[in-house]
Amino acid sequence: PDEANLPNMYGVLSDDDALETLLLEASDSEALGGELAALARNIMAIRDSTPKIFESFREGAIQSLVSFGPSSRIAPVVKHSTFDPAMLKARKITLVFGCDGSRMDQYEAWLKVTLWAVLKGLVRVGDARPVWFLLDEFTNYPLHGIPQALTGLASSGIHLAIILQELQELERVYGRDALKTVLSQTDVKLFFGASGDTARLLAEYLGDEEIITESYSLGRDLDEAPGLSLGRMKRALLAAAKIREMPTDETLAIIRNLKPARLLRAGFHEVMPWREIVSPSRRFGGKRHIGTLKMVIKRGRARATRSGIRQTVRTRLPVWRPIWGALRHFMPGLHTLALGAAFVLVLLFGFPQLLWEYTASRSWCQYLSLPFIAEPVTLLGRDHCPVLLWVKPGGVVQ
Repeated sequence: PDEANLPNMYGVLSDDDALETLLLEASDSEALGGELAALARNIMAIRDSTPKIFESFREGAIQSLVSFGPSSRIAPVVKHSTFDPAMLKARKITLVFGCDGSRMDQYEAWLKVTLWAVLKGLVRVGDARPVWFLLDEFTNYPLHGIPQALTGLASSGIHLAIILQELQELERVYGRDALKTVLSQTDVKLFFGASGDTARLLAEYLGDEEIITESYSLGRDLDEAPGLSLGRMKRALLAAAKIREMPTDETLAIIRNLKPARLLRAGFHEVMPWREIVSPSRRFGGKRHIGTLKMVIKRGRARATRSGIRQTVRTRLPVWRPIWGALRHFMPGLHTLALGAAFVLVLLFGFPQLLWEYTASRSWCQYLSLPFIAEPVTLLGRDHCPVLLWVKPGGVVQ
């Protein structure tokens, strides 16, 4: 068992004598009900009858194990293990897989096989105690069958948080069907901006909304009021162009079957008390990174500050215009309204009289009125002359 590791497997496949010794020993073994011996004899038969085919298969196996060769950086890590994945369900443990980004060509295979082994070990525990995985740059280390296994992993208490640069990366690595599966099987989807094909795919995924449309018509006559008609039409809930133009500090969130929401992003350095808990980073010169306070978490509840709230302009449905458009057929014309207003004015104030002549001392004032309707008025013995005089029927001056 101490020799059953990836570096030794690479060494056996690369050494003809070691491989021959192992095959001969396996061919006489009774392990696995004799199946191991049958497999060993079959391999030797293929090697003897079709050496070219055998060598091509062996070369392919060696190429898949190059990253685990005895001289590789990760060989000491994979020779033995003291960690049991079931420990993640037994108690609270934070397990970090950290790799040098400049050597991802070597570490990719190690990440894939290690994550695969941990996930398999957790599923075999057989209970639903929760374990969370944060998989950053998910497409850099493709895990076979993960998109299709999302539902089964959730039933075992395994929750995945997958982080991607573009949705098209998921499609490129796992295929179009896998992309559809991930979008349908994930409960929470957060989009921190999108461009190109991702924006178009997201606009299609969000679907359409029904809006009220307005159309206007002008009256045929000058005194006829304009007409308004309302209709319904569908349009994209958020067009691809609008998604590309979203501010960099906004996030588009789709949570289960709730309506999509635009959220204001808050980094750890903008949340109290997180920004005081995290130690200073060398990236910021060893100083604590403090930003504008957007959220306060206290006693398990989060509260947004004034800087953490942004007002958005919403399209309002027309309220008074449809009512006015419906009543306009019962409204009188402009001429009728003008005559009615003049009639009410006369009833309240009387007929208007305009100052026409007056003396310097303002003791005599002569007014003109509407011809054939009201007679002119003369004022005597006053110290001023109003420019406009209202006279009710019967000669009462206002």
